[in-house]
Amino acid sequence: MLPQSWAWAAPSPTARPSAASASPAAAASADPASPPTEDSTSDSAAGRPPRPLAQTLAGTAKEHYDAAVLLFEDGDAAGASLKFREAYEASKDPRLLWNMAACEKQQRHYAKMIPLLEQYLDQGGPLVSEADRVEARAVLETLQPFVATLNVAANEPDADVFIDGELVGRTPLPPQRVDMGSRRITVKKPGFVEWTATESIAGGTARAIAATLKPERHVGTLRIDTDSDGAIRVDGRFVGQGHWEGELESGSHSIEVTSPGKQPYEGNTAVLDGQTATLRVALKPRQEPPPVGLPTWVWVAGGVLLATGVGLGAYALFSQDDPGRAPPIEGTMQPGAIQMPLCR
Repeated sequence: MLPQSWAWAAPSPTARPSAASASPAAAASADPASPPTEDSTSDSAAGRPPRPLAQTLAGTAKEHYDAAVLLFEDGDAAGASLKFREAYEASKDPRLLWNMAACEKQQRHYAKMIPLLEQYLDQGGPLVSEADRVEARAVLETLQPFVATLNVAANEPDADVFIDGELVGRTPLPPQRVDMGSRRITVKKPGFVEWTATESIAGGTARAIAATLKPERHVGTLRIDTDSDGAIRVDGRFVGQGHWEGELESGSHSIEVTSPGKQPYEGNTAVLDGQTATLRVALKPRQEPPPVGLPTWVWVAGGVLLATGVGLGAYALFSQDDPGRAPPIEGTMQPGAIQMPLCR
């Protein structure tokens, strides 16, 4: 049978006449205050039960406590826990630790309840009655089957360890209490690839997890395709013909593709981390220069000009007396000479 504490009701701002007749849950249902006052501790010293939180908290601690009660009654256990913690930081009243544990219970964060209840017992002093201590110990005993111990180790020191997205510390890491069920463990360190695993953890057990961090490699993949058996060079190094695919460091790389009878290709391609870049190269046929030494046919600017041998003489293609034309430009074309004035 579960202890009565597992049926915590929302804290009530109504002050109880006596803390002796109230369990820790009842202490949680009173109102907040600032640090335990002399009156509250002197009551215990005099054999009287300490006054409820509603009568001992004051100032900022009281404000946070009142807000926490409203949030808890409205079903916002997470928000209430934050406000109870602020009230505790302002007052150091250990009874607020019980209230924080109650909020964690409402969220089924059983592992987080344990250190709060342990701190509650350790710091309670005269503000926590023996009956309250018995009930707190009973709750701790009941929680054991619902939590597990997780030992996370890594091959690198000073790596951040996250459990279910929450940072719990750095390696080397002491054992961690976790709730039973599926837990997501993540280990991170600059310069290394993030390590993540999801493990199913049974309650009441201890589990060891070993994370292996691997150095980051800033590399990507480049794929080159050509329409022929062209020779492919990357950064001046021959890598293949017609097709090549390989891993390269991230950054810009020079690419050259050559093939007999075709114009060569030269260019640069960027390779990004973890991505594949594809380069397709279609080489164009090489344009051969006109043959040298032909005596009759001459190719000029894509057209055909017919010239006949005139021995040692010269033949004017355009009259020098033509006023619409500029003076001729003389040139030699073996075995004779021709004059080709520019058109104006």
